[in-house]
Amino acid sequence: LGPHGVQNVWFDRKNLSPDAEEDVEGIDAMAKLVRQVIDAEVNKGIPLSKIVLGGFSMGGCQALHTALVDTELANGLAGVFVLSSFP
Repeated sequence: LGPHGVQNVWFDRKNLSPDAEEDVEGIDAMAKLVRQVIDAEVNKGIPLSKIVLGGFSMGGCQALHTALVDTELANGLAGVFVLSSFP
């Protein structure tokens, strides 16, 4: 939690309470990186309509955020799944 050192997380959680401020900059930065991976697969010939994006815990939040804030992904992905995650 917070800027307490190096962590292996998708984005920072500033607090664990339901009303905690989110790390929107970090979430958006990771969404861009996820989009780059998707674009690389599309450039290799895999249609967007054959790609499913998903994740577990924080990765699930990141997958859902990435898919919903990007109109092309929201309308074009084959699907999105989230396991044991939070809103």
